[in-house]
Amino acid sequence: MNDSTTDPALAPAPASLLSRLATPAARDGLVVLFAQGSGTLLALVVDVILFRNLPQADRGTLSATLGLQAVLVVLADLGLSLTTIRVGAKYLGAGQAAQAATVFRLALKARILLGLVVAGAAVVLAPVLAAAPLASPEHPGLIWAATLAVLGTSLVSWGIDLAQTCRRFGFYALLQIGNAFVKAIAIGALLLLHTPAGPELDRLAGVPLEQIVWLLGGASLLAGLLSVALGLRLIPAGATNDAERAALVGELRSFNRYAVALVVLSGLSGYVEVLLLQMLLTPTDTAVFDGARRFAMLLPLLTTALTTVLLPRAAALDGLAASRAYVGKALRICVPLALVTAGGLAAIAPWVLPGVFGAKYAPAVPILQILCLGYAFGIFMNPVTLVLYPLKREAVFVYVNALHLVLALAVGAVLIQSSGAVGAAWSVVIVKTVISLAYLPALWKALGPAATNEP
Repeated sequence: MNDSTTDPALAPAPASLLSRLATPAARDGLVVLFAQGSGTLLALVVDVILFRNLPQADRGTLSATLGLQAVLVVLADLGLSLTTIRVGAKYLGAGQAAQAATVFRLALKARILLGLVVAGAAVVLAPVLAAAPLASPEHPGLIWAATLAVLGTSLVSWGIDLAQTCRRFGFYALLQIGNAFVKAIAIGALLLLHTPAGPELDRLAGVPLEQIVWLLGGASLLAGLLSVALGLRLIPAGATNDAERAALVGELRSFNRYAVALVVLSGLSGYVEVLLLQMLLTPTDTAVFDGARRFAMLLPLLTTALTTVLLPRAAALDGLAASRAYVGKALRICVPLALVTAGGLAAIAPWVLPGVFGAKYAPAVPILQILCLGYAFGIFMNPVTLVLYPLKREAVFVYVNALHLVLALAVGAVLIQSSGAVGAAWSVVIVKTVISLAYLPALWKALGPAATNEP
């Protein structure tokens, strides 16, 4: 077995900040942050084009359809991303390339099959889904068009999982940026080639919404096919026999039950505050909170970048000593990073937020500053809790995420009714504080003096 403490990214902390930034993990983190930031910016460009150039009614229908499409994408994943990275990284870290290659091939087949099943079900149920509040009875074809992006996104996700597991973050950046880039090019071309049929402010008036969704889905499918074509070249060489393959299938299924629960619970938890705000507050209060939340999302973006880089490293840890060394290194780097980034964003909020969104969003400044405190927890807690995967304590994530969902609903409902948008922000802080504390007993049991190498 490979001792992951020999990984330069997990070596004792360098003496200076400059040398820390030169470590492989730091370089990978910068690449991931650049890739995700660039992809987010390109996606925003697409949103700006569509929502500024479509009539309001069409914007609402299209937005609802894309929301339903996002739900279908989650159903077509069902924890496959987390499972692929967790199990694949374990075998790569142990030097078992053939087993890792089998994991990647099985994951690709599962994604294709699950994507086809979800897309097929959506096509059959299109009349029912189109009549739901999320879509429009007049446009059942939108559901059919949306399924194309489900298949494309599934294939792109497989390539991203492969790149993350193999720590090929240049390829990761190519897929993240390329997927968003082809969509931006497609919509930009539509805008340039279309002859406006309406007012100048609605340049895409008259363009069938189905055409736009097909265009986005086709771009996503193209990116997905390229992802698979390039990703197959990254799969390590080697093959496994029938017995080894059967054992791998069993391991993947065993872990995936945790991954499925995590995807559902974390997905719901992420939207609790927004759903409560829509039900309990006025549109003005919701807009103010959303203005603050959009700026605060810079911190979860950093958390995602750290998790992306460190998950394959954590999954490959071998033994209690390596796990303890990883936690120490993660805390030494991520706690100062959380203080600097969250504190810095909170400090510049009074100038930046009204400057970008306008003076009417000045009331969002204290909300943003409160949210910075809440999101800071994820910057250091998420990387630390990744150590629970190699210690085979995945069930802890399910229990804690279930607690997160229940607390977010209860605390959010109480504070939003009593304190409005500010209460929603404090709800985020309280819930994230409790959730961070909830992980401590599991970490102490797994890594404390009484812990053993066999969890």
